[in-house]
Amino acid sequence: SDIDRPSMWKLRSAGIDIKTMIRVNDWSWLIMTGNFTKSGDVAGSKLLDAPLSFTVSSVYLKRYSSNTEFGFGLMANKAHNFLVLPVIVYNHNFSSSSGIEISFPHKLAWRYNLSKSDILYAKAEASTRSYYIPSQPSQNSELFRRIDVDMGIAYNKQFTSFMGIELF
Repeated sequence: SDIDRPSMWKLRSAGIDIKTMIRVNDWSWLIMTGNFTKSGDVAGSKLLDAPLSFTVSSVYLKRYSSNTEFGFGLMANKAHNFLVLPVIVYNHNFSSSSGIEISFPHKLAWRYNLSKSDILYAKAEASTRSYYIPSQPSQNSELFRRIDVDMGIAYNKQFTSFMGIELF
C-alpha cells in the first residue's frame, strides 16, 4: 500500500473559502464560513478523484460595548468522519487601532488597523487537512491527516465592502 511509503507521495490540495456576514440589527451579526477542499496524493491518481472535504460554520456575534464583541456557534467538518464542534468568538479593542480576535478552537490574533481598509495581524491559526492516498483498485483509499498551527504576520486589504484579500 502507498500509505507505507510517504516519501513517494505528491500531496496537493485545491479549495475555496467563502465568508459572509448578515447584519441582524445594529449590535449583532450572523457570520457564516465555508471551506471546500480536495486533497490527495497526485502521484497515483488525479486530484479530482479525491473526495470533497468541507468545513462550514455559523456564529451569532453580538456587540456588548463599543469595544467588546462575543459570539457562539457551531462548526461542522466532513473529511473522513463527520464532526461538529462549538465555536466561541471574543473580540476586544484596546484602542481605535488595536485589539484581539479569538475564535476558539482555531484562531488567536492581535490586530493593528493601519487604516479603515488595511489591517495587520500577528496570529496563530490551526488548520487540518485530510489527504486521500489511493490504494489498489480493489481496496479502499487510505487517509493521511495533517494538523498545522500556522503562526505569523498577515496583511488584510479590503477593496470593497464585498471583496478583499489576505496575505499570510
